[in-house]
Amino acid sequence: MAHGRRHFEHRGHHSHSRLTHQLHLSGQERAEFEALVLANPTAGPLELCVGPRNLKGTGKSAADIALPLLSKDRIKVERNQIRRGSKGDLKSLDASLVEFEEFCVEEDFVIQYPTIGPVSVISMQTAAMQSELIKDAPIEDDAVNGIVTDAAHGFWQESKMLLLISSSYSSVLQMWMPVLISYMNGASADHYHHHFLALFRSIRDRANACGVKLTDSLFRNVLDFSEAERGGFISAYIAFWIEEGSRRSEDDLRSAAEKLLKGCRQHFGAGVTRIGRNSGIIPSEEAALFKKMALGLLDLPSVKKFQKHAKHLLKKFPKIKNWLEWWTP
Repeated sequence: MAHGRRHFEHRGHHSHSRLTHQLHLSGQERAEFEALVLANPTAGPLELCVGPRNLKGTGKSAADIALPLLSKDRIKVERNQIRRGSKGDLKSLDASLVEFEEFCVEEDFVIQYPTIGPVSVISMQTAAMQSELIKDAPIEDDAVNGIVTDAAHGFWQESKMLLLISSSYSSVLQMWMPVLISYMNGASADHYHHHFLALFRSIRDRANACGVKLTDSLFRNVLDFSEAERGGFISAYIAFWIEEGSRRSEDDLRSAAEKLLKGCRQHFGAGVTRIGRNSGIIPSEEAALFKKMALGLLDLPSVKKFQKHAKHLLKKFPKIKNWLEWWTP
């Protein structure tokens, strides 16, 4: 022993083989595994690991091909790579649907009112997500009541596709959490319409389960300044209440929807006040200027002018980036 280090040497005999350190598949192993996957297109990672079922029981398993394939997670990765083309696209619609179904089962997602076609929107939700739609009591900080809806651009390989997420503040987790997630193949008012209609129906289902009366206040939404998103919200709101047998006219329903969106100005104003009081974000001597510039966003005549003003505001106060991103398209 020298300098505090020890060296051990074992002189016994081991009858077992040396433990593998193999990380990658050989060319032959990869070819065998690809043949196994293509011969069993509906088999999931676990079934491939133990051996696909057949009339005689189970067939050859992935674990028989190579030691790294003893892991279900490794099989899932390798299987997905095989089922994708050179550009990363799944080779068939069947394969896509099978993989999507497996994901929903694993994560306990329920598909809410999907629509497939030129306008495709697939909304997903778990029971835990739906439970956050109706609060036992309003949260003391009014700025975190209601639902925030925001789109993630660049999440999918195709640039025009969006991941739209509606979130609600959880008083248990003390953070915002998703209450509805939607895949959309575009960002038109029609796309947003289907997402919000699924959201409204889910709110109705949760309210009925909790014995809560369905009122307009349950549908308060914080949106970004996207004309398509606002149009989709309003049209979905009208369609939902007509579906529910409301006696209000379309004009009355439109007015109610617009009031809900105008109510979001209060959330925005509350956020401006809260941020303005935080000297770590806004220097105290510039709080009045920040408030004036931020509230100026509410009365701009077009999205283009709004974006220009928001860019100028962010340049002046860079620490508001995370907050401002909730409000900008």
